[in-house]
Amino acid sequence: VSALLVILGGVILRSGDGELTWGSAFFRAYALLNNAPGISAVDEPTVSGMLLTNALFILGILSFAGIVGIVTSSFQFSIAKVLQADHKVVETGHVVLVNWNALTVPILKQLLAAQSGGLMRGSTVVVLAGRDLKWMRHALLDELAE
Repeated sequence: VSALLVILGGVILRSGDGELTWGSAFFRAYALLNNAPGISAVDEPTVSGMLLTNALFILGILSFAGIVGIVTSSFQFSIAKVLQADHKVVETGHVVLVNWNALTVPILKQLLAAQSGGLMRGSTVVVLAGRDLKWMRHALLDELAE
């Protein structure tokens, strides 16, 4: 989109001011569209040149605003989808253990024994707790090593 606007702007500027080279016209269009430092849309000697450069400057602002609007809209859609909890939840084939306390490790040992004995084939155990994951792993591995 930006390249198309630069080419269109360069052609418009070149047609409005025959003294500009093609390279200068494209660079001026690029600078006006991107509001580059040192480029002014009001320093044109003719009224038509001023109108063309201001139109190109405003086109650059509108194209940037459009892109920001599209990106913002996609973020809003993604956030709304997450907040609606409109995603797939696995409802079977796992055990959820909520919180971590002194009974957690014994319960996990019993679940491990049940899995080893074939009572819980392929079940996954999920622990939801307000503890650090590394700490829970370390505590579990220490208990299992004994």
